Amino acid sequence: MKIDQLTSTRFIAALSIVIYHFGKEVTPFSHSMMSTIVLHLNIGVSYFFVLSGFVMIIAHSRDGELLPIATLDYYRKRFIRVYPVYLFALFMVLFLKFRSGNSLDLFLSITLLQAWLPGHALSFNAPGWSLSVELFFYVLFPFLINCLYARVSKFIIFFLVSVFWITTMIGLFFALNYYSEHPSLVVRQIIFYFPLSHLNEFLLGTLGGIFFIKGRKTSNYDFYILLIIALFIVVLSFDVIELYHNGLFAIFFIVLILLISLNNGIISTVLKNRYFVLLGDSSYALYILQFPVFVLSTYFLNKLEVVNIQIRFYSFVSILTVASIVSFQYLEKPIFHWFRKKIKYTINV
Repeated sequence: MKIDQLTSTRFIAALSIVIYHFGKEVTPFSHSMMSTIVLHLNIGVSYFFVLSGFVMIIAHSRDGELLPIATLDYYRKRFIRVYPVYLFALFMVLFLKFRSGNSLDLFLSITLLQAWLPGHALSFNAPGWSLSVELFFYVLFPFLINCLYARVSKFIIFFLVSVFWITTMIGLFFALNYYSEHPSLVVRQIIFYFPLSHLNEFLLGTLGGIFFIKGRKTSNYDFYILLIIALFIVVLSFDVIELYHNGLFAIFFIVLILLISLNNGIISTVLKNRYFVLLGDSSYALYILQFPVFVLSTYFLNKLEVVNIQIRFYSFVSILTVASIVSFQYLEKPIFHWFRKKIKYTINV
């Protein structure tokens, strides 16, 4: 089951991360009213983690009930979906030679294990650290469904996930305070990149997915969506704490995801536009290719002697958007369909 208006939000989240990396000095993001918000747009990654849990539940349910998962088949499909473009982006980084690393970094990046070792999470293609976290979720998900969620009541799931979220929030806040007093690369890497530090976000997403499949009632939630977004912006504007990125905003995100999924108002009508849905489908490539495409676009813009930072940034975003659509249409989809047919044929034989 695909929720088109939710797919479109993936593009917004991916674009926010691109702005966080490359757009801090560009109008309108450099304006004093927006600069503080932009400094926290890396929470777009947290949105992806929550959304992953939500859509995985929906994809493996029918008539309000969770379906048992064939673990190996599930792993194959996830691998085919994410790894080819990930590997392509990594090869681009190696070819362009704008990021260096040792053989251990390369091994960890190829095997998607970089986020597990402090100090290595951002090696080579930096955004790849979140795929290392997602891989952990993928490995965990079949066991989570088959061994726990399918066997206990919705109330128990709600209780367990809530307790886990609260416990990890307390632990991460203590860790952040320790880091503030005693700067440590290891502690910082664990707080911000370690897969277990983001498990609370994924689990909260699965909890939202269970509520969604158990009782769906669509309505016009435009006002509440706008209210959540306004509250979200206000909180970020105050810049009260540093730790927005490890689960604190998951509460905002899961409420927003549920409202958008159940909304039949103007906002959802706009988000269901096929061009927005295409951008959403292409958002993974937009996210994972941002650094190599930035290097390539910078090279060509330098050749053209373009010096205006506004033109350079928006030219880069345009090139990246086109590249992500091309990647989705002519790399991700063909490879995915080819592998699925190949696997099906092999199984049948």
